[in-house]
Amino acid sequence: KRKKRMFELSQIKTMCEMQNSLNSQVHPEWTKQGWDWSIAIKMETSELVDSFQWKHWKSVNSKKADIDNAKVEWLDVLHFLLSADLEYWALEGLSLDDSIVSITNDYNTCLERYTSKDETLSTLEHAKAFFKLDYSVCGMEKTMGTFFNIMNSLGMDTDEAYKGYITKNVLNQHRQANGYKEGEYHKIWIHGDEEVEDNVVAFVLAQGFEADERLPRLLRSAIEEYYSKHAVRNNLL
Repeated sequence: KRKKRMFELSQIKTMCEMQNSLNSQVHPEWTKQGWDWSIAIKMETSELVDSFQWKHWKSVNSKKADIDNAKVEWLDVLHFLLSADLEYWALEGLSLDDSIVSITNDYNTCLERYTSKDETLSTLEHAKAFFKLDYSVCGMEKTMGTFFNIMNSLGMDTDEAYKGYITKNVLNQHRQANGYKEGEYHKIWIHGDEEVEDNVVAFVLAQGFEADERLPRLLRSAIEEYYSKHAVRNNLL
């Protein structure tokens, strides 16, 4: 299957609408709260970097790169980048639909023009470069170009990014609906003979569905059913 390098408008539309819905669960007027997206992006990017061997003061054999976790952390960053973009355009007076068109054009322009053609650079190098950016001054092209370098180096195309985003967003909405903000959510679930974080199970469940318009609804039902049966009830967030 040939990898897709550009987002479809319908994909960005679905992601933006789901991000707006998720943020609205936290606060109905979320675009007016002045939330610090830069700090949130830095924190998630640090977790992405920590998926790799970067600490020179530790043995290089002490930890193997966790590519699956790096992808999840990349998707977490995408949630906050979308939020920052939606907030920006809302404060500029654009409707949600017009914001979606602008974001689609911006992201695809960055994928086409501003991502690196140097395939020798590692994911860690791209992630460290993104972590060091000052998003408030470096501009959308530099920010998103560097961010998509991470995606490309992880071997992800826009279809995988889309399906991964939907998966993590549905899980995040499930968390909010089940007491995440209040500290009442059970994040550890039984999977086979192991106790694992909910992220792991959500992505396994997503493998059973196609990345089409039914995915959010079907995955939401699957996650809710799994949570009701397999969450470790004595293990709160």
